[in-house]
Amino acid sequence: MKINFTKKQMQHLIRIGEAGSWLINSHRDDEIKEYEEINQYILESAYKMGLEEVIYDKGLAKYFLTPGVEEEMTDLAQEYDDYTFFEELPTHLAKRDYAREENTRNDNQESYLSRIFELEEKYVEEFMENGLENLEIKKK
Repeated sequence: MKINFTKKQMQHLIRIGEAGSWLINSHRDDEIKEYEEINQYILESAYKMGLEEVIYDKGLAKYFLTPGVEEEMTDLAQEYDDYTFFEELPTHLAKRDYAREENTRNDNQESYLSRIFELEEKYVEEFMENGLENLEIKKK
């Protein structure tokens, strides 16, 4: 099968490939090679198409995005990380608080979710108003 891309579409595709590869492999010591291979294939195709956003390193025998595009992708990844951090933190704290509530441990699923939502809201409001300013680690 062959798929034809315009230059503009390929510019978007290399960013999507990089984002996907980053999401899957950035946190691993041993990357999942199949995803990096696909990303390399996309980058190679873009390079052969003449996209200036892709460079080839002969010493490493690998394709890379230019530093400017890398910076763009890093900014997008940081935006994603910031968003997910503040989405996940209230949930984790709410589940911790729920586990500490002895009288609600045997709730049914609906009651459990309702209580988690209540606890989350407390943290969401706090973080929206003050960010992490009031978050502290308390040692026992």
